[in-house]
Parts: sequence; C-alpha cells; structure tokens
Amino acid sequence: MVVQSGAGRQSRDRAGDLSVESVRRPVDLCDPEHREWIPSHDGCRRTPCRALLVIRSAGRLPHGLRRVAIMLAMAARRCEGIAAIEFALVLPALLLLALGISQIGAAVVIQTKMRATSSTIGQIVSQYQTITDSDMSMILGAANAIISPYATAPASIVVSLLAADSTGSGTVVWSSALQGQSRTIGSRLTLPAGMAMDNVFYILGESSYSFTPMVGSAFFKNLQLGDRIYVSPRSGTAIVRTP
Repeated sequence: MVVQSGAGRQSRDRAGDLSVESVRRPVDLCDPEHREWIPSHDGCRRTPCRALLVIRSAGRLPHGLRRVAIMLAMAARRCEGIAAIEFALVLPALLLLALGISQIGAAVVIQTKMRATSSTIGQIVSQYQTITDSDMSMILGAANAIISPYATAPASIVVSLLAADSTGSGTVVWSSALQGQSRTIGSRLTLPAGMAMDNVFYILGESSYSFTPMVGSAFFKNLQLGDRIYVSPRSGTAIVRTP
C-alpha cells in the first residue's frame, strides 16, 4: 500500500502549508509497539495537526518463530529463581564433599598422633632399667593426652621388650597394653632388616586406632590406623619388669 498526500492544509494557527506531495513510502500494518511517534513542538504524544505518524516497515518473523521468540524473552526475564534451584540441587553434594574432606583430615591427624604415641611411649620406657606396674600404668596413661581431643576408646597401645637373635627374630620378654591385647610372653616375631643380632634388646612400641568415618562408612568401615617403632634401651641391656 502506498500513502501519497497532496497539498497540506493550514493549521488552526494559520501557519504555512506543509506539502508532502513528493513523499511516497510503502507502509505495513504492524503492532502499536512498532510505531514511531514524531511529536510536535508542544511535546504531546498525540497526533496534532502538525505531527506526522510514521509507521515503520520492518521484516516480519513467521508467526510460529515469533511466538518462540516471545516465550524465550519471557523466560529470560523470569530467571530470578534459577540460581536458587541450582544451589538447592548442588548443596547436598557440596555438604558431602565438605564432610568427606573433614573426615580425611581427621584420619590424617589421628595417624600422626598414633605415630607420636608409639614413639613417645617407646622413648619413655627406654630410659628405665627397672620398671614397675605402676610406672607402666602412668606411661601408658600418657597416651590419652597425646590422642586428645579424639576419643581414646578406639585406641590400643602395646609396649613390649624383645630379645633379638642372629636369625632376625625377636622373642617377647614382657609386654603391657592399654585398651588392647598384650603380646604373649615367649612369642616370636620377625624383626626388620639390619636388626638381627644376638644378645640385643629392643623396645617395641605399637599403637592402633579403629577409625570409623562419618561419611562413607558403608564403604570404609573401621579403618585401621596406627604405627610401630623399635627403640634401643638407653642402658643397652634388658629392662627388668617388676610388679
């Protein structure tokens, strides 16, 4: 459709005629949102006699694509709750990951404490030439202070005196335990390489801890943590055990 206007008429305030005779422009009927209003000098958004309504012609999308574009635009404006939904979906996994990391850290700390317990108990016992039952109770009781603040119930501390021989075996002379089973007197165990010598005594300090993680206990039940250490007596001879 082509709009062609003839000579303009005078406005009510007797202004000069406006001629649009040479203006020829194809127009397309479209939505009101696509109209551009050219107001007059008084700034009103209406059609006074000195204003022109220009209908902008633009390429039109097919009806189906236009509906899809409108729906996508509406969805983009209504995405305020997407972040909250995503956070709610990810939160359980984040909590499990945080708990898992904390349990791994706890296991590493407990393993370090078990190593320190074995070393400390062995070093203390090695300073004695004669040790009594009361002395041994006090020494083993010090393990609770080392393990703290973790629970001491799953812990087991064993200290034994071994008599080595040239075959690389050690015979248990005496043994004491805290919350565990002491070694049987007279039993033998294999010593590490380089310790096979006759008439040599070693103090064996052993510690173990049954650790049950809060997360993943279905897969990792009662992880056995612990350490053992061999210490030579300071006197170089056997440590006598008395009641």
